[in-house]
Amino acid sequence: MLKKFAGVCVLIVLSVCASSAAFAQGGNATLSGTVFDQGQAVLPGVTVTVTNEATGIVRESTTGAEGQFIVPTLTPGVYTVRVDLGGFQGQAQQGLVLRIGQELNLTFTLGLASVAETVTVTGQTPIVEVTASRIGSMITDQEIDGLPSQGYNHLSLMQIVPGMTPALTPGEFEGGNFNVNGRSTASNLWTVDGAANQDTDGGGTGPQARIALDAMAEFQVLTHQYTAEYGGSSGVIVNAVTKSGTNLFSGRGFFNFEDDKLRAIDPFVQADGDENPEGGRRTFGFNVGGPIVRNKAFFFFNLERNLIDNAVIHSFPASAAAIATDYADATVIHALSTYARADYTAGGQNFSFRWQREVAPSLGEDFECCQTLDNRQVEFD
Repeated sequence: MLKKFAGVCVLIVLSVCASSAAFAQGGNATLSGTVFDQGQAVLPGVTVTVTNEATGIVRESTTGAEGQFIVPTLTPGVYTVRVDLGGFQGQAQQGLVLRIGQELNLTFTLGLASVAETVTVTGQTPIVEVTASRIGSMITDQEIDGLPSQGYNHLSLMQIVPGMTPALTPGEFEGGNFNVNGRSTASNLWTVDGAANQDTDGGGTGPQARIALDAMAEFQVLTHQYTAEYGGSSGVIVNAVTKSGTNLFSGRGFFNFEDDKLRAIDPFVQADGDENPEGGRRTFGFNVGGPIVRNKAFFFFNLERNLIDNAVIHSFPASAAAIATDYADATVIHALSTYARADYTAGGQNFSFRWQREVAPSLGEDFECCQTLDNRQVEFD
């Protein structure tokens, strides 16, 4: 039986105002802080400049009467924060890493300056996020690159998060959803770059678009005590951030190979004196990104080819012979996934475009749930 999965197409256009905090923080980070003088009096009117070190994009803010500032909706990345006020030494903090969903609070103390000079802070102790009470984990880019993932899929990495239990389903795409702390999968919420990625056609329980692993920058998994911005969801909240271009051209090629000879022998197959059936997976592709206009416009493109050929043997006890007999079948899925992203910043506005499409024609994907016997469809739980 030939079964073809429809290609998933996602087109997201976002316009984010730099001065507004009205957008959901799921795909962004927030930076805030207070500026003091040497006598610990607050300093209003201080100019705060936040620069993304990879893209050169600059955001600015000014401290209010209480000496406080806030810069919302920052794209996750590495930043330099600089504070300046006439008559005081400027101060800058470099290499500040902001992760998805973080809300970091900084403190600056400016001294009087007789000459123009700036104090630059580098290599400082990592800042602890003290304003958030939510419970969850962050899967960073280093972990995505360094940890093994079953099926070369970022969803498999979620199994390392405490409280997460895969909701297993028949077929090659099992493990595509999770129960967290006993909650139903219907309570889960999925986002990509702050936009909804919910599979509404499938009951709203899983992600709509499967983002390729090499197009994923990082993702946040929240399991409890998240804020009201996520509506009535009470399961797991998965906020994913995709890769984007920077001021430097970069790219990579990748190849992932899995084979039956590299897998442990199934204990039931081994008990029958057999070996694993032939099967495997080859995942390969490339991505490239860089500037269109330095400090303003960027692009990123990822292509992934996924060739899955799996054979499975099902054995049944003799008492089931009336409705079920031993049989073997195969799953053949040849998927092509493309992802493109473009970002443009002008006049304090950020415009972003996303395109995700996957076409996955498959043969025999339903063999694990059913079998035709005497022209009847028999389902196995």
